[in-house]
Formats: sequence, C-alpha cells, structure tokens
Amino acid sequence: MKNIKLLIILIVILSANALSIVLFYETFFNKDNLTNSTFKSVVLGKTEYGNVIRYGPYGNVSSTNRIVYIVGVHPLENQSHQAIIESVTNQNSTLKCCYYIYQVNVSQDPDDYEKGRSNGQLLAYKYVVPDIKKMSADLVIDVHSNEGKGGYQKIRFLYIPQNLPKTEKLALEIKNQTKWLSIYTPPSPTSPNYVTIPLIKAGIPSMLYETYTYEPYAQSKKQANEIVSIIDKLDFK
Repeated sequence: MKNIKLLIILIVILSANALSIVLFYETFFNKDNLTNSTFKSVVLGKTEYGNVIRYGPYGNVSSTNRIVYIVGVHPLENQSHQAIIESVTNQNSTLKCCYYIYQVNVSQDPDDYEKGRSNGQLLAYKYVVPDIKKMSADLVIDVHSNEGKGGYQKIRFLYIPQNLPKTEKLALEIKNQTKWLSIYTPPSPTSPNYVTIPLIKAGIPSMLYETYTYEPYAQSKKQANEIVSIIDKLDFK
C-alpha cells in the first residue's frame, strides 16, 4: 500500500512539472513575444577585463528614431541597469521607436569600486562609442545609480555633461513629465569623458540617467518603466 501511495505522489509531481514546462513554452512563444523576430546579440569586443554586447533591435524596427541605452559601465550599479533592460524588453511590443541596449560586462575586478568602474569605462570607450557613432542614434542614455554620498544633492536625475541644445531640450521634456526627476550636475563624475562626451562631440544627443542605489528594486523598475515610456513619445525632429 505504501508503494502505491509513493507511486501516486511521483505521478502527481511529474505531471505538475510537465504542465509547468508546457505553460512556460506557451507563454514564452506566444504571439507578442514573436512580434519582433529580429532580436539578436552581437559581441562587439572582448578584452582580459570584460566584453561588450549589443542587443536589439527592440520596438519598432522600421522606425527612423533610434534610441540607445548603455548599461554596465559601472558594474556595482547593476540594479538600475537591470531595471532598464527589463523595461525595454517588457514594453517591446508597444514601443514606437527602435531601441538598442549596449551591455558592458566587466569580468575583472567588478566588485572593486575603482577598478571595476575604470574597466567598464575603458570597455565602453573602446567598443560602445565607435559603434553608436556608426549607428547615428537620436538619443543615448547611459544608465547609472548613486549612493547619495560625497556631496550629491540629488539622487534621481538626468545629467548633461556637455552642452548640446538638442540634448538639453530632450532632457527638459523628460524631466517635465515626471514628479521625481531633476536635471543636475553631480560632483566629480568619471564616466562622461569615456562615454557621453565623445558622443556629444560627434553630435549625438547623450545624457546620464541616475537613480538611487539603495532604493527597492520595485521602485527602480517603476521609474525605469516611466522613463522608457516617456522617451518613446518624444519628438526627435
């Protein structure tokens, strides 16, 4: 009798697992997820301290408006990066513009504050910047977070590291559609000289989006959803 009970329990467990697998594939391969079949990843370059991968296109691949999100330049700020990645991919089927995500993956000393940041900046300068220049993007957002220390007076903001009228116009439009975002210049930023400033000098509107490192992930995700949605409705003419 005990063996029969064990057999019944085993059948129930196996059946549940099989059902879970079926439901997973039905969800993952539904019509919405297959709307854009051109998703791909391209390794732009590798070094002993990491690599850079370009993902996309997402959204409306036929759109002439190309938006870029850069994540991973400072590896310890990964929560803000993940929130933006999820927001773009989750909104893929409703986005009106065309999107690419550049992911900087630091493999050498990612947990060392100084070394990890330096390695990420070098990777972005070497592989991300040249590729974006060839793409002629309409807007580039370099995603970061901060701890609110070291003289920071704002913790959620857009930062324009070098004047470019179109960048300033777009940043103001984004900021004015939120209640929690500011336009702010943080103390002693390190990444702009490697990422956004070279792009601005090439005439490509570029800015940093920063949020708070220690906020709950749900808040980071909510803000990312809002940012992605607002940017998708901007007028890039």
